[in-house]
Amino acid sequence: GSSTNFSNARILDMLSWQSGLNFQPGDDYAYSNSPYFLMSVIIERITGKNLHTFAKDRIFDPLDMTATRFQHDHRDLITNKAHGYEMRKDGTLKTYDSNLDVVGSGGMYTSVNDLMKLDANYLDNKLGYGQALVDEMKKSAILSDGTDTYYGLGLSVKPYRGLATVRHAGSLVGYRAHHVRFEEHNTAVAILCNANTAKPGDYANAIVDDLLGEAFTEEVPASVQNKEPKPALIGIDAEPYAGTYQGHDIRTVWHLTAEGSTLAVRISNNEDIARTFQATGDGEFSHEGSNSRLVFKKNSAKPTSFEYMSARVKHFMFTKIDK
Repeated sequence: GSSTNFSNARILDMLSWQSGLNFQPGDDYAYSNSPYFLMSVIIERITGKNLHTFAKDRIFDPLDMTATRFQHDHRDLITNKAHGYEMRKDGTLKTYDSNLDVVGSGGMYTSVNDLMKLDANYLDNKLGYGQALVDEMKKSAILSDGTDTYYGLGLSVKPYRGLATVRHAGSLVGYRAHHVRFEEHNTAVAILCNANTAKPGDYANAIVDDLLGEAFTEEVPASVQNKEPKPALIGIDAEPYAGTYQGHDIRTVWHLTAEGSTLAVRISNNEDIARTFQATGDGEFSHEGSNSRLVFKKNSAKPTSFEYMSARVKHFMFTKIDK
């Protein structure tokens, strides 16, 4: 979520706290928002223009993308804005908009019509510049061991049903988006949703299944199910793991409270964010619906620290600061 306001200065400060890498370059691949944010900062420092003004002058206006903007101030009014929505566990629907004032990895408001104008420019570059960069963006990165990441510079290039694609997806608070292009067949689909329960990737695939039909060389893939989570271990008492923990690389405090075999995590600088982790092993708690885990270190059978790990984060250390 993003109910807490973040500024460029605050994000830059947070990034400066990092003490090491998740892995050596070339050893693995993990998506990160930080480089996209840093690119927006670099653009502003070089050109003297924020990302919206720069993109408006160089991309949006030349392509007549009149409904598109980067939102540097979440309080600004946006004509015809579609609010984001969140379905709560109690079945109620609440607005769920972004309060972020940083852009690069997100923060762009647009319409499907404008996205199609941008998409058309990838195939027929009307801007007259940037083609070399566009071509580079579509090259998949290969790891040191030869593994294909199927990811270029901000674009996924993994084939779908035997056909080459260029695609990307995004989500933030109550918004979900997906864009996919089949360049060899001059076909593209853009899906924009304003509910956190939406699955635009599934919708896009269903549309192209119909549009391209016999052009595909492979069958429709079986529904991709999330990796079966580890079963909850009801007998484990979460109470010894409760407490207040300080992050090493992110200067924030996490408050862990126990109920049976479950830990509820609240972040000190964003008290409305709470995530529940269920015991799945001795000293291990997992978040249902994601691959986020808390793995505790023990000292004389008493937990004193843990590592937080997820798809994008590895080995974030937290040390207990209360006794």
